[in-house]
Amino acid sequence: MALTKWRRPHSITLPGGFRIPIVYWSARKMAAAQKRDPTMAKQDLLGYWDGQRIVIGSNEPLWVQIEVLGHEVLHAVHDWAIYLKQAYVDPIAREARETLLEQRDEEEE
Repeated sequence: MALTKWRRPHSITLPGGFRIPIVYWSARKMAAAQKRDPTMAKQDLLGYWDGQRIVIGSNEPLWVQIEVLGHEVLHAVHDWAIYLKQAYVDPIAREARETLLEQRDEEEE
């Protein structure tokens, strides 16, 4: 059966070196995290992306953990797209614009 072969990943690395750690917390640890963060206090959390790692409730059934992982990876990938823009796209675009401006100046002379 496919589910019996599922191994819970502990990290995902996307191109550009964007590493996403994945941790599995007990219900007690999840509840403590909810108490510390007022934005999560009234939510029934199965897992979440906190901007640095994906946290998944280890007390949940395996199929729920897999579904939560898929959902939270989407949030992490969105942040990765922002990271790519800031780390790669913006500097390359700035350099290309500077090059184009230099070429135009040379053509006008």
